[in-house]
Amino acid sequence: MGKALEQFKQIAPHILGNVKARLTGSESDEAKLQIIHEEIVKYFAGWQSFFKQYLCFNDNQRRDFAELMYDMVLPLAQNREAPLNPVYEKFVKETGQTGALNFICHQIG
Repeated sequence: MGKALEQFKQIAPHILGNVKARLTGSESDEAKLQIIHEEIVKYFAGWQSFFKQYLCFNDNQRRDFAELMYDMVLPLAQNREAPLNPVYEKFVKETGQTGALNFICHQIG
């Protein structure tokens, strides 16, 4: 149940508005659970539909979509500070090399 709860925490913000809009305050607990269930199903059905549409894109549509997504995500990515792997930091300091290929080959050899 712990993993399911963690996953629910990830989608809860996305369904919260719809759940609140449907609640009147007079529903039984069972009716509230049914509303939550319906909103979860609607959320995933929407993403499934989106995925199906994406699969039908031709090469030009995929390129256009990727460009739009890049433009939307770039501001978010610029404000995010990526954590560094301490093992990778140690590797860079010790060897002066950077990059995933060097790091992976060093770990193997």
